[in-house]
Amino acid sequence: MRFHNRFFWLIFLLAATLINASVAPAKAEAPADDLRITTSAGQTIDLQVAFAITPEQQRRGLMYVENMPANYGMVFLMRPPRQAHFWMRNTKLPLDMIFIAPGGRIERIVTRYDTNSDAVTSSQGLVSAVLEIAADGARKLGIQPGDRVSHETVQF
Repeated sequence: MRFHNRFFWLIFLLAATLINASVAPAKAEAPADDLRITTSAGQTIDLQVAFAITPEQQRRGLMYVENMPANYGMVFLMRPPRQAHFWMRNTKLPLDMIFIAPGGRIERIVTRYDTNSDAVTSSQGLVSAVLEIAADGARKLGIQPGDRVSHETVQF
C-alpha cells in the first residue's frame, strides 16, 4: 500500500507541475512521506504528506489541485518559525489549514470553503509549519488544537 501512496503523490505532483509551466520541474518536488498526529486522547492518525520547502513550492502549494484523498495533505515548513499568512488563490478545493507551533503542537485549525479567494488567514502566533488537508478532514479524523504532530526526520 505504501508504494501506491507514493505513486499517487508522484502523479499528483507531476500533474500539478504540468498545469502551471512556471513551477519547478517535478523532480524538485518532495515525495510523499508519513506524518503522524497524536490526539490528546492518545489516538494516532497517520497521513501521507508532501512537503512544500522551497519558496516556489510554498507559493504554489495546492493551487489547481481538484481532488485530494482524505488522508493526504501538504506541509509548509516555516524556517525559522514565523507568523503564517495563507490565501486560497487558484485553489480549487476547500481546505483545512492546521497551524503547528514550534514543538509540534496544533494551535489552530481553520476551514476554508472560499476557493479562489485572496482573503488571508493568518496564524495567531509563530508557527513552525502549516498542514493543509481536505476541508472537514480535521473534524472527520478527530484532529483538534492541542494534538501533537510528529515526523521521522522533521522537527516541528
